[in-house]
Amino acid sequence: MTDEQPRVPGLAELRAIVDAHPRSPLAGRLAYALVEAGEYDAALTLCSRILEDYPRYPTLHFIIAKAQMGKRQFAAARKRMQQLLVELPASSAAVRLLERIEKLERQALLEGGINNRGIPEPDTEIPEYRAKEERISWSSREHLI
Repeated sequence: MTDEQPRVPGLAELRAIVDAHPRSPLAGRLAYALVEAGEYDAALTLCSRILEDYPRYPTLHFIIAKAQMGKRQFAAARKRMQQLLVELPASSAAVRLLERIEKLERQALLEGGINNRGIPEPDTEIPEYRAKEERISWSSREHLI
């Protein structure tokens, strides 16, 4: 008896398998490998294709959220995890990923000098604001009465 682990196909091999057999169960694994390799757009494209055949594939929603996180699309990733939690409320993995997304989203907002309420943080340089002077005639206000 040997202690060898089964060999896991590499990214290039997974691509070849999925290209030859688009409905292969390895497509999800390829999507995950693409995210891990930083190929977020390719992963999202593949996930969209897989969702056409398997719309209720929970693992795929995790992969999509991770790809969206990689692209700093935190709001989309958060929304996807919130939707998944409606269907799988007991998923601790979804809760943990949602918490991570929210933390990264807050950090990104703070890096931009804006908190999650859209208010500048103290000691943040704020570009000069010049409001456009708007004139409202009495005739345009009449429709509001």
